[in-house]
Amino acid sequence: MLQPLQGKEILITREKSQSQSFADLVKDLGGIPIKIPLLKITCKPYMEESYLLDQVTNYQWIFFTSANGIHCFFKWLKEYEISFSELDSVQFAVVGHKTGEILLEYGITATFFPSIYNAEVMAAEFLQQVTINGQLLIVKGNKSRTVLQEAFTKNNVAFDEITIYETRSNSGNQSLLNNYLNKDYPDFITFTSPSSVEAFIEMVDKDKHLTYIQKTPCVCIGSTTETCANKLGFTQTMIPEQYTTRGMVERIAHYIKERG
Repeated sequence: MLQPLQGKEILITREKSQSQSFADLVKDLGGIPIKIPLLKITCKPYMEESYLLDQVTNYQWIFFTSANGIHCFFKWLKEYEISFSELDSVQFAVVGHKTGEILLEYGITATFFPSIYNAEVMAAEFLQQVTINGQLLIVKGNKSRTVLQEAFTKNNVAFDEITIYETRSNSGNQSLLNNYLNKDYPDFITFTSPSSVEAFIEMVDKDKHLTYIQKTPCVCIGSTTETCANKLGFTQTMIPEQYTTRGMVERIAHYIKERG
């Protein structure tokens, strides 16, 4: 019996440390994962805002919008010898249940999840549902969007923000990407952030491949990433019901089934 993704080549552009689990989901449904990480994500090597970590127990809420933010946040707490148990009085908000699962690895349960996994809904529902009587801390990367900050500023909510990780294009894989495209084109491209879309456009050989590749079905993890892909010329974009990599793979399977 044929599997839902049988023989389909799925280009995975996600950062290396997170790409294998995505590839496994593709393989489980019979697809062929092509892993070409286009981003490098690293914890910051130094912390300009270290004073915020010194006062971390004073916050009422800490916000995470990515797994990378969680991993790097707790790495820096260890560096500053701050015990996780000192955070017992702090509440945590995460952008989605997968992010919440990562937080749980550090022994902490998130108490706020938005109904839809994006920052716009996270900000709106938090402001509607939560009584704020203390300071907030937003944990972010150097390329993170400012949706939460703008919403809190508009509503006169006091917050701090700390840049804890850095996202850069993985230019070392530019040749790998174009060598693959010289031989074949994928059946689907996957993007898990606007940065991955931008890195793809930055690295692809535009004279040889861009016109064709922008017509390839492109699966984006959420509406923000899809908007970026559309702006950069991708014409066949789609998003999953659940903004997760599993949801992306299921969306590809549904797309294939729809077209017989």
